[in-house]
Amino acid sequence: MRALKEKLQLAKQGKDLDNLVKDENYEVRMAVVEHERDEDLDILVNDENVFVRMEVVKVGRPEDLEVLINDKEKIIRNLVRLYLK
Repeated sequence: MRALKEKLQLAKQGKDLDNLVKDENYEVRMAVVEHERDEDLDILVNDENVFVRMEVVKVGRPEDLEVLINDKEKIIRNLVRLYLK
């Protein structure tokens, strides 16, 4: 099993994203979002972690904003409203 530091480095380099998108550590998944790959965003828009979903909002894909406007967390809904203005 890889150490967190190694996984974060791989994610930031855009390597092994197909596996890292499913990593148990939210910081790794947040780093995956930065690459804005549609296949990753399709998964991470429904992530359990609020910080990961915040990163997805920042990408600003319309289909993600449509989902996250109804998020269970008020902070996510408010962030989406800012992006939609």
